[in-house]
Amino acid sequence: MPIERLCIELFVASDATAVRSVNQHVYQLRRKLNQLAIDGDGLRIEALYGAGYQLAR
Repeated sequence: MPIERLCIELFVASDATAVRSVNQHVYQLRRKLNQLAIDGDGLRIEALYGAGYQLAR
């Protein structure tokens, strides 16, 4: 899902503040997923150029 669409869905806006907020949340999720990966689960968030993010193994 493109980040602009995600911002509109979540915040009813696609301004810079909403984009920054989504980026910060993705960063936090990546950190938590990395800690889980150390424990054996291999989930990660991938950035797809021009498309947004996807959860992958």
